[in-house]
Amino acid sequence: MVCLINLVPISYCNADWGSNTINCKSISGYFFVLAGGPIMWTSKAQMTVALSSTEAKYHSISEATKQAIYIHKFFSSLNINKSIPITIHNNNQSSIAIANQQQMMFHSQIKHYDIKLHHVCDLIVKGLI
Repeated sequence: MVCLINLVPISYCNADWGSNTINCKSISGYFFVLAGGPIMWTSKAQMTVALSSTEAKYHSISEATKQAIYIHKFFSSLNINKSIPITIHNNNQSSIAIANQQQMMFHSQIKHYDIKLHHVCDLIVKGLI
């Protein structure tokens, strides 16, 4: 019998802020671990210039969330851990707070964030991440 406890993917994501000296775009990265081994990872330049480190890191959470949903759907199709949310780790407390508090979506300091990034809040409410 297979132990399903270790078959819960965990994600770690991060971003720098404006490291590209030519266009000031940030680099996002994430990786997913399953049973102690990496299963998915990426590192790439963000499409737009982030105006703060929080925005850059929130963008990395957004990208990791998209992949978490893909992994969740894949596991669900195999009838594995359908109801267990995927944990996404990030080291920026401000971006974590934004993700966990839907009412902050229209706060004056983040109102310029691209609306597509705010799907993270919705998926937390649904219990998927």
